[in-house]
Amino acid sequence: MRDGPNGPSRGRGRGRGYQGRNFQPDYQTGRGGRGGGYGSGGGRFNNQNQNWNQQGGGGRGGRMGRGYWGNDQRGGGGRGRGRGRGRAVTKFNDPEDIQFLKSLKGHTDSVTCAALDHDLDQLYTGSKDGTVRVWSCSTGECKSTVEVGGAVDCLLLQQGRLYVGLHDPARGPTAPGTIRIWDAATGAEQTLTGPQGTIQTLLVASDMIFSGSNDQATTIHVWKLDAAGQFQPQVALGAAQGGHTFPVQALVVASPFLFSADWKGCLKVWDVTSGACVQTLDRAHDNVIMGLVVWQDNLLSCSLDGTIKIWQAVETPAPGAVLDPAPVYVHPPDTAGQQYGGVLAIAGVADAVGTPVLLATHNDDHVVRLWELPTFAERGELSAVHDARALVAGGPAGLIVTGDKHGTVKVWKWKPPTGA
Repeated sequence: MRDGPNGPSRGRGRGRGYQGRNFQPDYQTGRGGRGGGYGSGGGRFNNQNQNWNQQGGGGRGGRMGRGYWGNDQRGGGGRGRGRGRGRAVTKFNDPEDIQFLKSLKGHTDSVTCAALDHDLDQLYTGSKDGTVRVWSCSTGECKSTVEVGGAVDCLLLQQGRLYVGLHDPARGPTAPGTIRIWDAATGAEQTLTGPQGTIQTLLVASDMIFSGSNDQATTIHVWKLDAAGQFQPQVALGAAQGGHTFPVQALVVASPFLFSADWKGCLKVWDVTSGACVQTLDRAHDNVIMGLVVWQDNLLSCSLDGTIKIWQAVETPAPGAVLDPAPVYVHPPDTAGQQYGGVLAIAGVADAVGTPVLLATHNDDHVVRLWELPTFAERGELSAVHDARALVAGGPAGLIVTGDKHGTVKVWKWKPPTGA
């Protein structure tokens, strides 16, 4: 079983992985080289299957030329780390339109994931300490702490159900993964097994659950909801089915396609209906792909190679040709003279006036960077965020939430527009 991107296997860690293969999947050492860009007009994001439908920003756009992306006429860019061995002094530019609300303390180990429940005004956070905590978004009070029976690797809130991927830390990174499901309406619980490795990511699309794991044989597992309201195993996808040969770290859906990404930097496209792999971009990135986001008709990927890339669909999708094999934009571009640390997580959100904004956390800068889309004009940085894998944003309250390696959860919100 392969180790994971968290570093050497110590206690609850997932192991360094891939040494000697020119990969650096360690959160602390994965450094960036080049970088990339993003989206057309509009404020609709799909962040790991969570749709952020915000007002403003325009409608769905067609294909945008390469000169459209990252075209910041306001002179953004140019800051950040210079190339080479020396570390440039970074001055954090706290956004004037964002207000820090509170640090939420309670977790005793790394926070690995988070989800916002907009209907109930609640925040869910999962941690390696074996708990899921439920917080009030209004007061910051911890309303509940649930011992889930293992270190939490990922969680997802969808259609009234909470899905939690976990493993037994005593068995290390080779422990079989488990998914626990709680139905808020009925109180029913269900436990799913199958992946023979830790579950890195979960996705719910329609009545199906998809998991990505470091299972050596089958890296993607699929379950389907039956008439009795129980999820039943459907298929396990591995190399024999045209799937990944390295652990799957990220999943996102844009019907009728499922996109998956792995620790090698490989990106695959699947037909959700047939279950067939219809395209493979073997070296989409030079290191672990940590996250995928869909914004309108564009796919965004981020990696420990320090880049964010924008992928567009070909004019007429066909087997083997769904995405253009070359990204339409990479951030930061080679000409920017910038070099970031590895990108741990990304999320899309609309600001207080409906402008689409991309957020990204990095593994050595202790900040969340914000860029306006599609120009990639800088919108500032949220500081004192230490290797945050958990990053969520959106909702009526306009919250931005991070969870870091120290177990701290931090919350910001967009300020009302001037004159509102």
